[in-house]
Amino acid sequence: MLMRNPHWVRLSAAGVEIGTSYTRAVLIPWSDVESATVRGRSVLANLDIAPRPGAMISLQDAKGRLPLTRMRSGRLCYPVGAGLFPGGPGAVTAALRARGVPEARPPAPKVGSR
Repeated sequence: MLMRNPHWVRLSAAGVEIGTSYTRAVLIPWSDVESATVRGRSVLANLDIAPRPGAMISLQDAKGRLPLTRMRSGRLCYPVGAGLFPGGPGAVTAALRARGVPEARPPAPKVGSR
């Protein structure tokens, strides 16, 4: 399977670094990561990393676009396709939990009446 814009995540002593091959990398220090939410399963899983409001986020000094952001429940998040990571999304969330990042649960889907 060929991906046009593969995501990558690095977990280091400094924090969470998120990037793609066409955007600048973003470094969020551990103290500024508010939560991480896994949405979906298997290869289609997405990981949304939400920084704290007013967090100091570092951008890579390189040419490129800013990384994609998404609003989830009124909060700014960085979505990452986590299904193809080694160990799957569970390995990434386990590493985040080991650093003290709480895992937020996605809201339950709303069931409409007919």
